[in-house]
Amino acid sequence: MAIIETNFIGGGYSARSLNHNAQVCQNFYPVKATGKDSEVVALYNTPGLTSWGISQVEHEVRQLCVMDDYLYAVVYDRIYRFASSGAMTAMTGTLDTRSGNCWMETNGSQIMIVDGEAGYIFSGTNATKITDDDFPTPSSLTIQDQYFIVTKKDTAWFHISSYEDGTNWSGKDYGKAEQQPDNLVGCMSLSNELWLLGETSTEVWYNSGASAFTFQPINNAFIEVGCGAAGSVAKDEQSIFWLDDKFNVRRSLGFQARIISTDEVAYQINSYGTKSDAKGWTYVQEGHTFYELSFPTVGKKWVYDATTDVWHTRTTGLNDQRHRANCYAYFSGKHIVGDINNGTLYYYNLDAYEDYLWRSRSIRACVPLKTDRRRLTVNSFEIHFETGVGGEYGSTSDPQAILQYSKDGGHTWSNEKWTDIGTIGSHGTRAIWRRLGQSRNWVFRVIVSDAVKRVITGAYIDGELGD
Repeated sequence: MAIIETNFIGGGYSARSLNHNAQVCQNFYPVKATGKDSEVVALYNTPGLTSWGISQVEHEVRQLCVMDDYLYAVVYDRIYRFASSGAMTAMTGTLDTRSGNCWMETNGSQIMIVDGEAGYIFSGTNATKITDDDFPTPSSLTIQDQYFIVTKKDTAWFHISSYEDGTNWSGKDYGKAEQQPDNLVGCMSLSNELWLLGETSTEVWYNSGASAFTFQPINNAFIEVGCGAAGSVAKDEQSIFWLDDKFNVRRSLGFQARIISTDEVAYQINSYGTKSDAKGWTYVQEGHTFYELSFPTVGKKWVYDATTDVWHTRTTGLNDQRHRANCYAYFSGKHIVGDINNGTLYYYNLDAYEDYLWRSRSIRACVPLKTDRRRLTVNSFEIHFETGVGGEYGSTSDPQAILQYSKDGGHTWSNEKWTDIGTIGSHGTRAIWRRLGQSRNWVFRVIVSDAVKRVITGAYIDGELGD
């Protein structure tokens, strides 16, 4: 008989698996000990959603943008302004489109919006459609050095506005990404660099100050990697993230593009019927830089933690439905996100254990245990939770953890086995399951759906290995 520490604590989706029910890390994110090369030591619950502001229409919150002391939101075809208190004011002017991705950027006095069909300038309390004959049909938007920059739909061209004025566009102020013959998909400004992402290639330009056309390509800043979804392009302080033309997830490293999706993540993304509508953003919370990548049509969300270099997924509801966050902005000290269809704005709250009105399931399934093909008899399996976290009323007063185990590598699962993780203050509670049997291909899966804090710091087997 021996006590065996399992590989239960760790990132999900680290390698291609014969069965995709193993390696699950849903609504948990791994945390490492201090040090660059340290190992994952715990799993923490991802933030819940707390209501912050409500618009006048129950539709998709399409995009968010901060200017001065207000947060602006495109909801359906309308624009709303929110104060730091969450108080809402409806603006005048509407968009021609009512759904789907759009882009918003500000130069400090104007907000420009493009929706893949047209462009709009918002100033004061009114949005007006750009009617300049030299303004192209836009496929994406960014801003650099007070120039609004759009890619022209289905071409290799990009256009820039007049300095500090998104209403004025010249027929002479445009450039062409031509190192490789492909159409531009998206653009993004990072520091003093303008990244132009095409269907099969990417090149980087800069503001040279030239009088004829101020943006020029940077020598040798060319990558033979394209972009598979314009809305997936996002940035943090030092990198650009995007879904490439082969549907790997990339992160820039200088003028290189490193694949950050594992084989398993790439396999699952490639299995989706629709990927071109993917949307991405980054945010920093509790010292972790996250890149969220949503696939609206298929209802999936992948999250890369750049701090630990591991992945997890996020869902909402007890049926693991699409996560409610559809767009993001940091405003008034809060991580604000817009809902996928009801016009509500929330903030990410690590002390909230529900997504507004919906409970969600946190799931961790480890990779199959390696026993060198020897039978392992499991007398007991114990998970070290932070226990005693139960609430004061309702279903959270006596929270439960559910264990399922597989003896065939994750293809079939046992019935659910429930155990306590401690009423409030009961910190000595042990989450332990006994007499589980024998197998050569153990996989363990734990589920917590009660609205309580969910922290796992270890998992252990009391077992015996056969000959």
